[in-house]
Amino acid sequence: MEKGTFIDAEKFAFNFATAFSHPISSQADTVRAAKKYLLKYLTAYYLVEEFNGIEQTNFNSKTETHFKDMTFDELMHRVQHLNKY
Repeated sequence: MEKGTFIDAEKFAFNFATAFSHPISSQADTVRAAKKYLLKYLTAYYLVEEFNGIEQTNFNSKTETHFKDMTFDELMHRVQHLNKY
């Protein structure tokens, strides 16, 4: 079962408010900017979650070679394979 995403509204709002050095002219522009900011936040969040899952699998796998035990060439091959996704 997948866990839901929780965003701390106070932290998100604070970071959004401090991200803009210039005032936004209208409420519609503020909403549009907030949606763009949220899209960037969620994109980065899920990208990191995906990376963490892959990293966890690679470091905890009992059947595959661990990153720490790979040669440089093996590691480069693995990274190229992961970048296909």
